[in-house]
Amino acid sequence: MSVIQHVLSLGVIVIPAILVHEFGHLLMAKVHGLHVKEFGVGFPPKILTMFKWGETAFTLNALPLGGFVNLDEKGVDKELEGRFLENQSTWVKTLVYLAGATANIAFVWLISVTLFLVGAPKTPFIVTGVTGESMFQMGDVILAMDGIEVNAFTSNYTFPNINTSDGSVDFMIERYGERLSLSIPALSDTLSIEDLNVVVSPLPNLQIVEIDENQRAYQSGLRVGDVITHIDYRRVVGSEELSLATSLLAGERADVSYLRDNQSYTINMIIPDQKANEYWGAVFSNSYPTQRYSLLESISRGTQYFAFSISEVLSLPESTISAEDESMRPVGIIGLGQISVRVVEQSIATRSLFGVLTLSIALNVSLGIFNLLPIPILDGGEILLIWTEELMGRKMSEKIKSRIKMASVIVLLVVFVGISLLDIFVPVFN
Repeated sequence: MSVIQHVLSLGVIVIPAILVHEFGHLLMAKVHGLHVKEFGVGFPPKILTMFKWGETAFTLNALPLGGFVNLDEKGVDKELEGRFLENQSTWVKTLVYLAGATANIAFVWLISVTLFLVGAPKTPFIVTGVTGESMFQMGDVILAMDGIEVNAFTSNYTFPNINTSDGSVDFMIERYGERLSLSIPALSDTLSIEDLNVVVSPLPNLQIVEIDENQRAYQSGLRVGDVITHIDYRRVVGSEELSLATSLLAGERADVSYLRDNQSYTINMIIPDQKANEYWGAVFSNSYPTQRYSLLESISRGTQYFAFSISEVLSLPESTISAEDESMRPVGIIGLGQISVRVVEQSIATRSLFGVLTLSIALNVSLGIFNLLPIPILDGGEILLIWTEELMGRKMSEKIKSRIKMASVIVLLVVFVGISLLDIFVPVFN
């Protein structure tokens, strides 16, 4: 992974979130008539002033590490001092500090709605594990429940709106290429994945993103954009299953089913035998079929996804602490860069914004909530300090504030270095 690739991918995800956060501070400051000298994209040295909004200069700076708002300019005309943030009431200061996180959360809602407008993934669940006595088997694809189509990306791992009047729930599944109906006893009005004693994940499409005209896949009729769904009537989920099917059926004729322009086709071809130097000659990538929604439906579905995303981020600390899986751990800027590169590459390969948008949602929620933590140098810490002064009835000395903030910087720096070392020695995609 090149440094340039790492920085560019990280910039696509991180910089917009930081700029939105800072723009929230700017808007609230403007609303209350505060003096705002500069809104910077990146950090100094300054390259140029792009434009001005009133007295506020919007500048482009050399270091692409986010952005900033300059609210308190020292050494200016005394007449402006009354419009400095530090000279405002406790409530105005609080609103300005809260505005950054508020902007991130509002941006998350906008992204969530946009997700359904441009095309949200629509795919069923596939059973990837069985945890106890169950009527399901590994590899079962859960298509519908009581006649309601199941979408892994919008069901949030539950099956709502079920009719339990007859004491059971009917599932339509696909098993070994055939559709079957399973009747499961209903224990409550809402049936969760845990109730089924299975582990599931969204069913990806195995899509061809590159193809060699001189190799087996192209010569058999497959083309870029085709989605491989079955080989020898067995569902193919991801590149690992493709490799397994290839090794098991090497050199033999088998039916290969695929989707092209939402139409299903089947060809009979000789599966490549790698021992005989035969290959598919194609690059595959996991993707998901998408569906676009109307504006009103996007607002409804986006709002539900927005609430789900926030609840997921809020539950992360508990999940991380209680998780037995070592992959559930904090991720720093280096790990986020690794994730960003993978997401941007997949988005380009699959021509889908889904990965970029969902990662942006997670980052904006995390950034907003993190900044509200009561740690000095963060927005939440500044709110804590100004309300402490309000309750004390006097201002703290600058010396004490500086010491408190320096201690906070040291603690955060130690945490940052620790997580960064973890990202380096135990990469996210290790």
